[in-house]
Amino acid sequence: MHNVDTGEVLSFVSIRKAAEFLGLHQSSIAKSIQLKGFFLDKWYLVYKSSTTADEIFSLESYKEAISVKDLILKAKHSETSKELIRKANIDKTLSVYTLAS
Repeated sequence: MHNVDTGEVLSFVSIRKAAEFLGLHQSSIAKSIQLKGFFLDKWYLVYKSSTTADEIFSLESYKEAISVKDLILKAKHSETSKELIRKANIDKTLSVYTLAS
């Protein structure tokens, strides 16, 4: 497992242990590794120990995943849109149904 922000490398004996560390179900990571050769979330890149990080970094699917991740993380509301959202929500109240879900 590779921290994409710091470059720190963490090793786990199994996908299950890596999933526990990330707070995810192991099948999510396993399916991604089976399909793409890696699992990428907001902070970590998970891959099999038989594969090097450099091999993953050179994959076209990794480059695409990073560009999508960057777009998602950068997509933020402008101050103007935040103000409009606040104004639109001024008189709204939460119902018991909303609070329960």
